[in-house]
Amino acid sequence: MTTQSTRKTATKAANSAAKATATRTQAAAKKRPASLAPSSPPASSMNAASALTARRPQRGKLAQITTLLERENGANLIDLMAATGWQAHSVRGALSTLKKKLDRPLHSTLDGDGLRQYRLESK
Repeated sequence: MTTQSTRKTATKAANSAAKATATRTQAAAKKRPASLAPSSPPASSMNAASALTARRPQRGKLAQITTLLERENGANLIDLMAATGWQAHSVRGALSTLKKKLDRPLHSTLDGDGLRQYRLESK
């Protein structure tokens, strides 16, 4: 077999596999019960931005982080890691998520010890 015919065979096999996957995905979507089907959001008088800001974590680790960040002096990374049991990169990811979800500025300053203090601005 030549290299060119080997490529054609490989391409045909890849195309067949892609079509089979697409067919299975479509069949699974048709079998999905109505309760799991995507639904439209409820109509309300609030726009999307105010709906996001109105939601606030009520419990869990994000609520703990929010509570610590709302203190007058905020919290440093070590405080947040101790409160949640998470690693530093996970806490930083949560800070980014909270900033977006709550639509509030997250202030970050260096204190005298070289630790970064994070604080959510109150509305």
